[in-house]
Amino acid sequence: MSANATETDRTAFTLHPPRRPYIKAIKEALKVPVLANGDIRSLAEAHACLEATGADGVLSAEPLLSNPALFSDPPAYAPPSDGHAPIPLDGVAAVDLMVEYFDICRAYSTPFSYIRGHVWKLVGHWMSEFTDLRDEFVVFKHPVDLDGLTAWGEKMRARIEDLEKTTGRRRPIPKKSERALAREAAEEAKRAAVEEAKREEDALRGTFDV
Repeated sequence: MSANATETDRTAFTLHPPRRPYIKAIKEALKVPVLANGDIRSLAEAHACLEATGADGVLSAEPLLSNPALFSDPPAYAPPSDGHAPIPLDGVAAVDLMVEYFDICRAYSTPFSYIRGHVWKLVGHWMSEFTDLRDEFVVFKHPVDLDGLTAWGEKMRARIEDLEKTTGRRRPIPKKSERALAREAAEEAKRAAVEEAKREEDALRGTFDV
């Protein structure tokens, strides 16, 4: 964060629209750029936040991991028509973005721990139903097999398309509780962090040995 900018709206206390008058007051009192952050799940919500607060910009972290096309204008994907929140994406939208992400990773070397974390954010909600695909995914290891991951993603796409065709359903029905899923996600993130730290340590050791 630049020393010439002030960031507000990061915590739950300032997260929701009723708090935005406070952000507006901060913006009016300061001469430096002010950025609002938190609970921005669509381009429309970003515009609404800017209009209500007068902030110079908005920040988004977790929602962008679940929908990298969050700020596409016009929207890359229509919002859910069944009343669900815009994140996570329904239908095959998240799979489309994931496969595109794999193509980017081919062009730019990306640690597998990063890829694994992004995949969980993009399609983890579908893996909560397709537990066999989840089991296949956790078998992937470093070094990354992008062709194998792409084939795995296409398998998930076909499964979702068949589900929508036969049932009309575009959202997963988790086979595990939210608590169990959250615990698994936390364990996966911890494992990825440990593996990445070990690789960095090995790389440094190799540098100093030379």
